[in-house]
Amino acid sequence: MSLLVGQSFGPKYGYKPIVYRDLANQLVHDVENGAMKISPAIEHLANAYEKLGFIMYARGEVGNLDTRTNYYDIIIKYHLYNVIFYCKAFLDAVSNTISSALNIKMRKPANIDLSKKKFIEEIACKMPELEEELRNFCVWIDYVTEFRMKLIHRQRIFFLHKELPIHRSQPEMFREPIDPILFFDKVMLDALDKKLAEKYGSSKIYVGDFCQQQLEKAKALFETVILAFKRKIEKEGADWLPWKTVTPEHIGKPVFTKRA
Repeated sequence: MSLLVGQSFGPKYGYKPIVYRDLANQLVHDVENGAMKISPAIEHLANAYEKLGFIMYARGEVGNLDTRTNYYDIIIKYHLYNVIFYCKAFLDAVSNTISSALNIKMRKPANIDLSKKKFIEEIACKMPELEEELRNFCVWIDYVTEFRMKLIHRQRIFFLHKELPIHRSQPEMFREPIDPILFFDKVMLDALDKKLAEKYGSSKIYVGDFCQQQLEKAKALFETVILAFKRKIEKEGADWLPWKTVTPEHIGKPVFTKRA
């Protein structure tokens, strides 16, 4: 258990949620002759905690980076991109945790995604109380999903260097990625500035604040899902979860199965 629970940067940054360890312990049981009864959901839950730790690490690097560092702009952008990429990886791990725990099968594995309507509908059928709580995160989930998609395909994060004081380690950025052509077109850039201001209340945000906002949302979602499952187990027991038995010779080793 300690390996599954501890493989994360979370503890390095003081994040060791008791509810996570409690749920992890409920998903693993010792049985006779040294075998273990394990819910496959534990593997995805540990993966979500690992990815959450990567977000924390990237956020920490953004906050600690000295503006006098060579290639400062590139390095801080590297960590910023990682915040977004690992937010999406975290969301995928949470989606897989829910899918595994509730035994949700989708015809297309890509639809096991909290941003997909079909997957949310399946959650609503199997655990409506969880789906109701997930509604509080739908805007953030869609934001991260779209932000990552834009970065991967053609758009970039834009820093406003002219507003960067020498002593500040947090440059400002637009709240959404932009097309490279906008770097050179003031009319289009001003129009985007106005559009984002109307959408978010302000078009720009300091990089550190942006990263912290994504981290706080991820932590809140992580704990929301954990608490929802803990309440269900306490109320109904754990028989609704899928389980598998792992024998002593396979504990700590990969278990391979032949393809049909």
